[in-house]
Amino acid sequence: EEKQFVFADIDDNKMVSDDYKRNLKNSLTGNLYKRLVLGKWEFDDNPDALCDYGAIESIFKNNHIQKTGKKYLTCDVARFGSDKARIIVWDGWVIIEHHSFDISATTEIQSCINTMRNKHSIPKHHCIADADGVGGGVVDNTGIIGFINNGRPTKMPKGGLFENYRNLQVQCIYELAEIVNTFQIYFEADVSEKDKEDIIQ
Repeated sequence: EEKQFVFADIDDNKMVSDDYKRNLKNSLTGNLYKRLVLGKWEFDDNPDALCDYGAIESIFKNNHIQKTGKKYLTCDVARFGSDKARIIVWDGWVIIEHHSFDISATTEIQSCINTMRNKHSIPKHHCIADADGVGGGVVDNTGIIGFINNGRPTKMPKGGLFENYRNLQVQCIYELAEIVNTFQIYFEADVSEKDKEDIIQ
């Protein structure tokens, strides 16, 4: 409670010369440069990280992704401040609308889902929400598909082989990482800087 982080980057120091900055760029490795000079501490040196940080940032820039006309709605349900609830409308792999709730009752989430379904003419079988915990009520009351985190993974061939995932959630994480790392997803919808930071995290 008695501490506060104050962000500063190298350009805040007016005594730093261009030569010094050039030397840093030439002497520091890619991620060290991004952390120590650009102040982007989210970069991860772990070679086992599923997503490249630059690829994650690119989801807000990938305007080469084409809409398909097939719309879907996904909802990550949260309740009363335990986590943010997020409702996303997709056109193919383009996110065209986004709503987040800091503190929300399931009735608000249900209302938003129904409003977005009607606005974008999305059938219920193209909508999914986390069915664990309070999300189960949202699924029941809206009649959309429920996502079960510990559900059995689907069998999808990868290079002629079937991957062995622990559960459906893990499988989806790996599938999403592949989409992100190959720059196939675009966040077109307006989003606040705070939400953008949260999504990147």
